[in-house]
Amino acid sequence: MIDIVNRIYTSKKYKGINEGVIKRIVNGLENKYKKEKDIEENARALLHQIWGAYYSSRPDFRKLSKNFLESPDKRSFLINTLRIHSSTNERIDDYEMFLDWVFEKTGDKESFYDAGCGLNPLFFVLDTRFHTKRMVFSDIDVEEIEFLKVVFDHFKLSNFKAEVGDIFIDFPKADVVMMLKLLPVIEQQERGGSVDIIKKMKFKNLIVSYPTKSIGGMEKGMVSSYSSIFGEIAKKSQLKIVSRLESEREIFFMCEK
Repeated sequence: MIDIVNRIYTSKKYKGINEGVIKRIVNGLENKYKKEKDIEENARALLHQIWGAYYSSRPDFRKLSKNFLESPDKRSFLINTLRIHSSTNERIDDYEMFLDWVFEKTGDKESFYDAGCGLNPLFFVLDTRFHTKRMVFSDIDVEEIEFLKVVFDHFKLSNFKAEVGDIFIDFPKADVVMMLKLLPVIEQQERGGSVDIIKKMKFKNLIVSYPTKSIGGMEKGMVSSYSSIFGEIAKKSQLKIVSRLESEREIFFMCEK
């Protein structure tokens, strides 16, 4: 197992991924496959599904940090940066509507936790209403997290924290927990894992979202399908859906226990 983990961890594509996540995935596949080749191929395929598919090519986050600090127009730079990740690129046109909804429903809350955040924290940097909140952002991408820290430091957002984490191990605790497009990623790794993880988290409100179109832009009845799927997850997790928001490419659910 150690050799497989090292080969993946040191590869050009996955060198920035939290090593613990790679170990967890490889360890889980050892129970399904006997051959080392099959374990590695399936581990790489799963990592592509849960992370690699969202980038057309892996960003150089060190270079991105340098360019950000040198940019004379920080806001435009951050907007352009959001376009390199498919999820945030799809959210750009609707992010003000999304943040208005979040603030309207949870603006009285003090702490927020964004699990599997990707580049989503940049939206909260752009919206000063959240600058007084305690914001924690977690992701499996080590280099991405370092880039976010550079951005937070530049804007002196001392209450914004970026950390490397694994949702299967590091269970969020905050007034508001966000899991944007994260539940399908969890289910790809462990069927039924969403309910188990939600039950272990501590929150007053939970915000989840699902895509309404595939990465390629196909609809495929995804709104109806994911609405039904999350309805079952909410029921099993003893959650009450209190609000819903739908944009062109994403559907959001706000829940409370």
